[in-house]
Amino acid sequence: MIVATHTLPTADFDALAVGGGDTATIAVLRTGQLSKHILQIRAVLDAASSARPRSDRPSKAYGLLSSVQRTHPRDVETVLLHPYVGAWGVHCLERLYGLNDVGTSLDADLGYLATVAAAAAIRAGVAFEINVPVRDGRVLLPGFGVAAVPSGASDEATVRSDGSVTQVVAADGTRTVVPAEPHRDAPGWTGLRRLHARCVTRTWPTGWPTMRCGSGAGCSRRGGLCWSATTGPMRRPWGPAYGRSPRRYRRSPGRA
Repeated sequence: MIVATHTLPTADFDALAVGGGDTATIAVLRTGQLSKHILQIRAVLDAASSARPRSDRPSKAYGLLSSVQRTHPRDVETVLLHPYVGAWGVHCLERLYGLNDVGTSLDADLGYLATVAAAAAIRAGVAFEINVPVRDGRVLLPGFGVAAVPSGASDEATVRSDGSVTQVVAADGTRTVVPAEPHRDAPGWTGLRRLHARCVTRTWPTGWPTMRCGSGAGCSRRGGLCWSATTGPMRRPWGPAYGRSPRRYRRSPGRA
């Protein structure tokens, strides 16, 4: 996989420091984040080779990612730029270097890369087959959803696609078909929920009073500590809501 050296021009840094920055600036940050995640993946593989994991899933996942990147680089970028890839890399490196000891299987943690590779291949619409870990009776395909696996099945399943139809095949032969619109639910499949947002442009004088001080008075001070509320409840991609009351977020207007 390909990484590059990145430099943020001083003018762009200054613009970001005061809340500015254009699309070109964001593109520099984006490519830098992509390279960081690729380097993390490489570091995990190098450290894992010394740990001698029982499964070869990580190396096969890296091979699939590299193959898809050569023909569909944008699809690989979309998947690798998700924050969870970086969080996974940090978690695995901490485990491999003895900085974090948790009760889950190291092979299962390393095998998560296989689900990332599968997600990239699905986005690209290429034929592939790869073994992925099963955790808590589920197979997660990042950015798409979760396939249920029968209880008592193996801790490994197979994700395969002919380029148009993707299936998750459990060890006992149970098959779950990923729907053509993956965010929709289907038998054995829970799609990743989507959040739809609308951008409303407001000027400072009319937009700022929507923030309120804790006392409930309208805030006209840029330096006050204020809060805003969402309508709630906030829901996980699957499962129950986080809570049913409006949520307050504190922020400093002078630092917005």
